[in-house]
Amino acid sequence: MIRRGVVGGWRLAVGGRTKQKTVSTANRQPSTANLVGSDTLPRMIRRIVAFVDFSDASRRAARYALDELAPPLGAEVVLVTVLDVSDLRVAMRAGLHGFDSDEELHAQVGNWIEEQFAKIGGTARRDVRRGLVEREICEAITEHDPDVVVMGAVGITKRIPIGSKAEYVLRHVDIPLLLIKEAPAHS
Repeated sequence: MIRRGVVGGWRLAVGGRTKQKTVSTANRQPSTANLVGSDTLPRMIRRIVAFVDFSDASRRAARYALDELAPPLGAEVVLVTVLDVSDLRVAMRAGLHGFDSDEELHAQVGNWIEEQFAKIGGTARRDVRRGLVEREICEAITEHDPDVVVMGAVGITKRIPIGSKAEYVLRHVDIPLLLIKEAPAHS
């Protein structure tokens, strides 16, 4: 599908058809034709996928998608997380302990996942996946068909401003990617 927009009055090409509307800016008052979600302007961002690994950077990106980006656009948000295939590895990375059976291990990991989503808050669809992160990210993007992807941007050093997963998505996916930087350190 072709989607294009022009600043000023608007001209859209949606699926090969062109719609035009000229909006007078002489009085500098906002017109309903300029508002996203109005009856005259089709929404171009309907679904946002935010990837979370439960780090501070990814939580910040998810909060941005939920609180800042989605409401004015009227977009749906899908939070996607990719965990290790093994619950034991997930438990070790999360610092979980005190389980005597596989059932207790699975229950603790399930509770930990719910606690992590609760820290993010908001209302969004959740997609918890298991496997190789890069592959699962691409599959989630294909399945959810988002208009934009939101991720935390964390690099190992200052020379590398984005993380390896964000770079992978940038190189392998053909939809817009919004990277959210870490919160500035308070001195």
